[in-house]
Amino acid sequence: MKITKRIITLLLTLALILAVPLTVFAQTTIIIDTNGGSKQYGPGSELVLIGVVQNSGVALANTDVAVAVTSAGREIHYANVRTDARGVFRTWFSVPQNVSGAMTVTITAAGVTKTDSIALSGGGAGPSLTGFVESVGYLDINSPRTIPANTQRFGLIFSNNVSAYMNNNPSTDESRAVVAVVGNNYGAIERNRDCFTLFKENSSGVFTRIGSSVQLGGTFNTANITWLGSSGNTGSTNAVFITPSEGIQPGTTYRLDISGRLTANNSRLMGADVSVYFTTDGTNPESRPPVTGGGGGGMSGGAVTAVEAEAEVTGERAVVEYEDDVIIAALENAAESGADTLEFVVSGEAVDDVSEFVFNLSESQVALIRSSVEFVVFNTLFSAT
Repeated sequence: MKITKRIITLLLTLALILAVPLTVFAQTTIIIDTNGGSKQYGPGSELVLIGVVQNSGVALANTDVAVAVTSAGREIHYANVRTDARGVFRTWFSVPQNVSGAMTVTITAAGVTKTDSIALSGGGAGPSLTGFVESVGYLDINSPRTIPANTQRFGLIFSNNVSAYMNNNPSTDESRAVVAVVGNNYGAIERNRDCFTLFKENSSGVFTRIGSSVQLGGTFNTANITWLGSSGNTGSTNAVFITPSEGIQPGTTYRLDISGRLTANNSRLMGADVSVYFTTDGTNPESRPPVTGGGGGGMSGGAVTAVEAEAEVTGERAVVEYEDDVIIAALENAAESGADTLEFVVSGEAVDDVSEFVFNLSESQVALIRSSVEFVVFNTLFSAT
């Protein structure tokens, strides 16, 4: 067989090609998105920047990422973060009050730099509690709402979605790509949960923190919820449900602190801290030990000063009210005799048929009693408590 030079040259060329390995350059990509469906941010907004680092579609885990945000040439946020197993990184910050126009975001990871722009707008209003009136409502320690002692959990309704920084309707390919990896919850749930802290008042009038679990949004059986303001749809993203870890005790005052850092889905902060007070009905067994001697012996074994009043009976309900001078006189007697217990004694016609006693004490009367005696006894036909 005759082999020409041309055929020999072709064979040698093929051999060289097969002998030298081919180099394929991988492509590193960075995709980013920000919180909220409206994408409206203004001074004071909480902005979550979330992104994914991939190499030819494969997550780059445990990769250092540098994030710089500038406005008008001035740096307003810088963070060094690291990707998780999905190649996801996240950072958030409050937009400074003196920023306007647009912010430039520069992200560097795995030798690649990505630059993007975030526009600023007026945004919307921050979240606020609904159904609360400060002058007459539950935001004042002197006028807490009374709730059933068998309450398992209580609920609050806010004016905005506070369940997460969500992006339910991504409008760009890049945003959709981030949602495909991360999901639509952009990571504010943990921080918003931390904005709720529950306290219980002890027998000395001091509030101490107690454990509680917080659910933002979702569904609960309405029969198991006591609303601390407006009642609402238990499936609403505006709802917050709080369950005390130890349950709640009867005859006890509680305080729920809500941080002004609570943020709505539109990135706006509530702004000001709020405290909500509520009291459970019934008698607190911890702060009111059983009365001995038919109620006449007092709660501490010390002297007792009695305050008598005639009940106004309507059907099975008796209402008892006291004039200020009667309370003042009784407390003066207690001070003179060294009594540490004030006993309210009920009399009147038809009290034998009563199934409910209501003691109406004004805020000033309650404050005066608290500052003057250590114990209070309500002596009715039921018992002395």
